[in-house]
Amino acid sequence: MNKVVEFLADCHTFFLATIEEDQPRVRPFGIAMEWEGKIYICTNNKKKVPDNNRSNCNHYSISGSKEVIHF
Repeated sequence: MNKVVEFLADCHTFFLATIEEDQPRVRPFGIAMEWEGKIYICTNNKKKVPDNNRSNCNHYSISGSKEVIHF
């Protein structure tokens, strides 16, 4: 798990894909940590994200890249 958290930290911004009701949602995040062998992603508890993650905990993906892409 530690390598995953290190990778996400190196990405600076990574994306969490979840389901909100019956629609996909992809949101940017910037902070992840490991505690007791589990990965935790930090967010504001005033947003819908924590509720979506609790109700759809088996339906999510994380994506990130350490490479900088210039357009």
